[in-house]
Amino acid sequence: MTRTVLWEKQGGIAVIRFANPPINCVNALFLQDFDQVLDEIEKLEEIEVMVIASTNTKIFATGRDERSQTADTHIKQKLLKKIMERLANLPIPTICVITGTAIGAGLEIALVCDLRIASECSRFGFYSDIPPTEYGKKALIDLAGPAKAKELTWLGQLVGGREALGIGIINRLFPESHITNEALEMAFSIIQYKQKIKSGK
Repeated sequence: MTRTVLWEKQGGIAVIRFANPPINCVNALFLQDFDQVLDEIEKLEEIEVMVIASTNTKIFATGRDERSQTADTHIKQKLLKKIMERLANLPIPTICVITGTAIGAGLEIALVCDLRIASECSRFGFYSDIPPTEYGKKALIDLAGPAKAKELTWLGQLVGGREALGIGIINRLFPESHITNEALEMAFSIIQYKQKIKSGK
């Protein structure tokens, strides 16, 4: 079976790519694959930074799965909580690269990463009828503040890249054509910084 979450090693960087067409739905299969990928990466001591991106430039990840049944939803919620906890407590820095739409659980995944960069055409938001997990909610409040967090989760409105930058849920905006290289450069800079700290320089 084809994986819905892929990854490759580039030096000390693990590059994860979401590949669950057509809309990168954060469903049970996706979360199981993501969990397995994290297992594989955490076994490698040489990995110093993780970059998370999407194979679909129009969609980073979405949280709603209209095809899921009640039993599937319960499994998904349990897995999502596990993934969010793992990402929030990873011992290595994480950089999330958002192109296109990040909504619901897709946005939560981005929020618990250490750094977020996005393309200028990106969009962010939550579904008004699906509350975020405790990890997603805490990350959103920490980044945007309580009032803005309530607005984003209660009203279910999407915000564009520039507004997302203004309210603090992303760190930087880049043209889509440059964003992958920018993420890798940031990752290499982090590795160099960590090496300086270790050497005491």
